[in-house]
Amino acid sequence: MSASISGLAGTWTLSAYGELTLDDAPTGWLTEPPTPMPDATPNSGVTLTIGDQGRFTESGRPTEYALFHSYDGVLGDANDLFDGYLAAVDGQDGRVFVFSDEVAPVGCLRVDDGDTAITDEVRLDGPSLLRVVSVVTDGVYASRYLYRYGRG
Repeated sequence: MSASISGLAGTWTLSAYGELTLDDAPTGWLTEPPTPMPDATPNSGVTLTIGDQGRFTESGRPTEYALFHSYDGVLGDANDLFDGYLAAVDGQDGRVFVFSDEVAPVGCLRVDDGDTAITDEVRLDGPSLLRVVSVVTDGVYASRYLYRYGRG
């Protein structure tokens, strides 16, 4: 168990959400630490609970507009929340990634089905937990979703 993963354990509640879309996916969009980051606006209603061993559950419904990618990469609403696990990936400088139990990861990618590729990672940012979901669709279109959580 990575020390960085155990430091994320606890109950986190959504405090802000943001999204960013580009018409042309920059090199490294999925594999490099996420920049640029979307602007985020206040939101709440979703709980992310992370256990000491990196297992997590998501529950709730956002109080404001927010999109989520299901375990298999389909973009939708809070009905697409899923449970899974966190893991560090070799060669990724200690970054911690989010994976589902239903889809086998490909390196640091949570989903790579030929049409949609998703990197989903978490990290601490001061007192907040950031979850950043980076997506490339059809090898061209780039999207990034930011979920900011506070300790619940």
